[in-house]
Amino acid sequence: MAATHSQRRFHLSLLGLFAGVALLLAAVALFGLISYTASRRRGEIGLRMALGASAKDILRLIVGEGVVTAAWGVLIGITGALMAGRVLRKMLFGVTEYDPFTLVAVPLLLFAVAISASAFPAWRASRVDASRALRAE
Repeated sequence: MAATHSQRRFHLSLLGLFAGVALLLAAVALFGLISYTASRRRGEIGLRMALGASAKDILRLIVGEGVVTAAWGVLIGITGALMAGRVLRKMLFGVTEYDPFTLVAVPLLLFAVAISASAFPAWRASRVDASRALRAE
């Protein structure tokens, strides 16, 4: 039994490894994007803080950008998955082409990764000294 399923187990393990690497790459890319945009907006963030925005407001602003970026990716991905479902129907075993668990769990995982990847750049942006940021502009 083990010998007959060894090739399938290997392929699924490899697929899982590639999926994990893809998720890590997405997290690093989102982290880099949010870090870059937050650093480019240092003057704006300083002005917001000088006008009374709290660190919590800045955190919400920056993490919100990460979530919106992830939402666009999830929307495109779900659309692609729904379109590809019909094509891949014959290749699926044990699940339907429109598996509700997968269509809910994967976006939730991606939103969790987006929030995690945006948290550090948002925290760093919320610690900007308003007077120093305004003088730099």
